[in-house]
Amino acid sequence: MNPPTESEIIDALDDYRNHILEHNTKVFMLLVHVAETAEAPEDFDDEEIAEMRREFMWDQLCVSRPESLPTDDPRLITVPSDVLRWWDDIVAIPELALDGTVVIEAECQRAAWREEYRAGIEAGLRAMGGQAAKLWFPDDFAVIMEHVDSLEGPGWPLYREHYQQVCFWNGLGETADAVAERVWTDPEALKRKVGRRSWDVLAGWECGRGADATCFIVYFRDQEDQRIGYWWWRYVVHLGPDVYIFDSVVQLLGWYKTFREPALEFVDFIAGRVFE
Repeated sequence: MNPPTESEIIDALDDYRNHILEHNTKVFMLLVHVAETAEAPEDFDDEEIAEMRREFMWDQLCVSRPESLPTDDPRLITVPSDVLRWWDDIVAIPELALDGTVVIEAECQRAAWREEYRAGIEAGLRAMGGQAAKLWFPDDFAVIMEHVDSLEGPGWPLYREHYQQVCFWNGLGETADAVAERVWTDPEALKRKVGRRSWDVLAGWECGRGADATCFIVYFRDQEDQRIGYWWWRYVVHLGPDVYIFDSVVQLLGWYKTFREPALEFVDFIAGRVFE
């Protein structure tokens, strides 16, 4: 297999982020409509009604008050439609991951975290000895780390908090020692966890988790399946009885951008009631 070029990886990442952001934009247009049109109980006064409509929108972003959002303007959400009015500012808040990624602003900090992550994985590989110690960090994933700090998948904060989403990559921010502990030192145990009997597994690490799911980056080959019959770093999602395998982050992102994407017709059900 020819590895993807840097431009192909960046294009796939852009497509992933744009798709998720576009979907979340539609979601919040619907949520604003839900918040503004929900029928209020007869015994609520105007102030209580306005407060409940605001809190509904705050809940979608998993914040308790607008001042808890990292913004210079604490008035960011005072009525539901403010979410759309300030949408670009809200999207720019890294913690909300409304494009399926987190990207902090401090590039010097990001660079330090990238180095910690890479160094931790490679230290874990060296500690294994043998052929695993000769492996290096996968090039295509290194490109991803240059541009984003995590891969969170589709959805908005409340959906990711309470429903069945999978975070493929928990992201940067750990020390090298903590990252090294993500490396599975027993390849046979890793094979039993995510592989098949026909797999030869040399090394791998756990990069993310979700409901009933664990995500890995694994260096292996399959003796029976010619499509994956050569040694390669691959991206693996172990989801209950199913295992999804991708030869590159380009393939992974093409699949992941719609994985468990909440259908627009169910948004009001997912979001919960405005007055409860």
